[in-house]
Amino acid sequence: MKTNVARIPRRWIIPLIVGSILFLVLLLPAEWTNYPQTPSPPHETCRSQLEIGETGESLCPSDSRLLLITPTYERLTRRPDLIKMKNTLGHLSDVLWILIEDGKSIDPYTEEWLREDPVVPFVYLAAETHVQFNRTHRGLDQRNAALDYIRDKKLHGVIYFADDDNAYDLGLFKALRGVRRLSLFDVGGIGRSGVEGPALDKDGAFARWVTSYAPGRRYPVDMAAFAFPSTYLFKNPDIRFKWETHGGQMETAFLTTVEKDPKNIDFIQELIDHVRVFHVKTKPIRTSYPKDWASLRQKQEDAGEGEQIGADAPVVDPVPVGYAQVVNPDQAKKS
Repeated sequence: MKTNVARIPRRWIIPLIVGSILFLVLLLPAEWTNYPQTPSPPHETCRSQLEIGETGESLCPSDSRLLLITPTYERLTRRPDLIKMKNTLGHLSDVLWILIEDGKSIDPYTEEWLREDPVVPFVYLAAETHVQFNRTHRGLDQRNAALDYIRDKKLHGVIYFADDDNAYDLGLFKALRGVRRLSLFDVGGIGRSGVEGPALDKDGAFARWVTSYAPGRRYPVDMAAFAFPSTYLFKNPDIRFKWETHGGQMETAFLTTVEKDPKNIDFIQELIDHVRVFHVKTKPIRTSYPKDWASLRQKQEDAGEGEQIGADAPVVDPVPVGYAQVVNPDQAKKS
């Protein structure tokens, strides 16, 4: 027995298809169709996650994200150095600023300042400098702590050691986003030549090293002269700074651990043709200063230490709690 099935006339097929499409586009709820056709800019994504920045993991996972490692320690020029750096990094997107305090714990005043205006996603850690092999390498323990943090959290991005007393052009960070393997470039403000790092020939190939300090080094570069993807850390657990390294050889020893074959090293021509980072060493003067840089007048009034306040006022002695004092080493020896 045959069942009669009604057939749709061919002349109706095209109108039915067009009508179905119009129904889907025009009649369905707006939330079904009004989704972004392209991902949100990384800048907005990072900004919306500032409050959870200390977790690290959720901050804009991206191979082009910048993981900036900054060792820091208590000194007179620390706050102005960090202010300059924070203002520079505030122009960037898709970045995680990893600061490591040289000490048993983080500095509460620095942490409070970082949270006051969190324009940069940050992580603030602490690692105390140890003395081994009769040597003290400032920044070694702190950089290793940051590398361990990146490795443990599986943070993807481009690792760059950004000391807090250097000067950075925004063009540096733009170029670093394209790093896909260990890359070297020039740093200004070093040595008699004023610039240290690789020099390239007219074809863009490596030609020679430009340096005035220990030219016999395998990689005569500054700590600010290289960057590499964090995936290197996941593949090689031995990548870290070694205490047994002699002074002046820290960068060379570290780079040799990161990449043993020089053929696998890139040179960023844009950062060699135009220097975008400068080594600056701010030197403190002999003075006393408030660690939290709060009002000196208010502190003295609260402590009941007199009314004489101003440029000619004597330095309070002894230094009140919450202050740090810079002592002249020569005077310390005499006493």
